[in-house]
Amino acid sequence: MPSVKQNPNGGRPLITIEPDGNHTATLFFFHGLGDSSLGWKEPLEQIAQQTPGLKIIAPTAPTIPVTISGGAKQTAWCDLAAASFNPMDVLTMLQKRPPMVESSWVEVLRLVTTELTEHPNVPLGRILFGGFSLGAHIAAWTALQLPQKCAGVLLMSGIILGVPSLCLNKTVCEDLPVLHCHGTADMVVPFMGAQMVCQQLKEGGVSKYELKSYEGMAHTASPEELADVIAFVKNCMTASAATPGSGQAPTLTICSNGLEIPNGTSVVITSLKSKPHLNGKIGIITGFTPRKARYTVLIEEESLMLAPASFRIESVALEDGGSAALSADGESFVEVSTGAPLSSDKRFKTGAIVRLKGLKAGAPWNGSVARLEAWNESTGRYTLDLGNNAQLQIKAENFTL
Repeated sequence: MPSVKQNPNGGRPLITIEPDGNHTATLFFFHGLGDSSLGWKEPLEQIAQQTPGLKIIAPTAPTIPVTISGGAKQTAWCDLAAASFNPMDVLTMLQKRPPMVESSWVEVLRLVTTELTEHPNVPLGRILFGGFSLGAHIAAWTALQLPQKCAGVLLMSGIILGVPSLCLNKTVCEDLPVLHCHGTADMVVPFMGAQMVCQQLKEGGVSKYELKSYEGMAHTASPEELADVIAFVKNCMTASAATPGSGQAPTLTICSNGLEIPNGTSVVITSLKSKPHLNGKIGIITGFTPRKARYTVLIEEESLMLAPASFRIESVALEDGGSAALSADGESFVEVSTGAPLSSDKRFKTGAIVRLKGLKAGAPWNGSVARLEAWNESTGRYTLDLGNNAQLQIKAENFTL
């Protein structure tokens, strides 16, 4: 009988189901809107009991304001920026990158990286990603953009939001098994949405994608569907069994040095007392005033001067046009808009506002705010402007947010 562990994880339940015997594969499973991992405990135990060697990790999403729920705070992997799930709204959500998805994406990648680090003999090629409803979205969002192919993707009663904005890796997707299960009587996420995803993914080169319909099934999981899910997981485990464990470091890179807030960065307003109706809204950093230590943030055509405590970073703009996202605890970030992992020598955008740290010769400047002016590739150092015609040439390790 597989053992079940429940980790409070800062008040957000994290379920881990350890396999009996040898650990040969891992399934990351994500719940739907307003739920938690506890809501899927019994079905996941059923899957684990019938798939020897499978470890299951089920985290719980953060609580955020959700537009489709009238702005009410719910557990969600991203915002659903629509009034309803009617056909036109579904079509719109399928085309647009969902707000606040990067933060959850980073959190998932950190979980995956931790698992790869602790269990190097179960490589990415033996890891599956699955989810129900909105959890299906974050499962696919993660798996389809990995630098290497995972074992498989399982989508249950869900759609993938913002498919055109995905950076699909053709060599990964063309041979990636994807099972999409959906009920024809689903009144929450219409079956039509699954059919749209089917067309988009096949046009995007996901050749092993299968949409399986269940006549009369609503927005739920049926015994027939669970049986198909278990069969799919077993097939993926069998097919990936030959994938060798590297015994080395994981393939995903999460970098923690050189974090800054350049212009163009997306932020989420979190604790604005003077205008509470803006809390939860997305804003864009357009400038910084060092004297006041305030950022200029554009929110719905209104420009405000805000302290960093009034917002959290949604994504960070990088010099090459890519972006990165901040982890939930604010300590690290990963590149999310290109296929390559973020390296520690990534060029940061000119104009970034940073805070100095760890300087020895220039110790009096530690803690001071400076503006990033230029990058010298030959020396690997940045030119920072401290104001009053004072400049420093330093490495990325000597500045942070």
